[in-house]
Amino acid sequence: MKLKLQVEKRGHTLFEDTYSIVDAESFASACADMFNRLREQRMAAAPNVGQVFEEINEYALDELVDARIGLTKV
Repeated sequence: MKLKLQVEKRGHTLFEDTYSIVDAESFASACADMFNRLREQRMAAAPNVGQVFEEINEYALDELVDARIGLTKV
């Protein structure tokens, strides 16, 4: 089934993409992709490499705190 995975926080869309999800493995893969892409966004915005490595995983998790994660059938 095609599903749109969307993450919103305070009225702003942090992430949105469409995935083919058929089982727990494909759902986990979609969530891992979302997490990795949030990390990549942080790396692109960081002023220096040292800061990136200190904050990279924490940033993605911080972004997900109080966020709305939704699935919509496409």
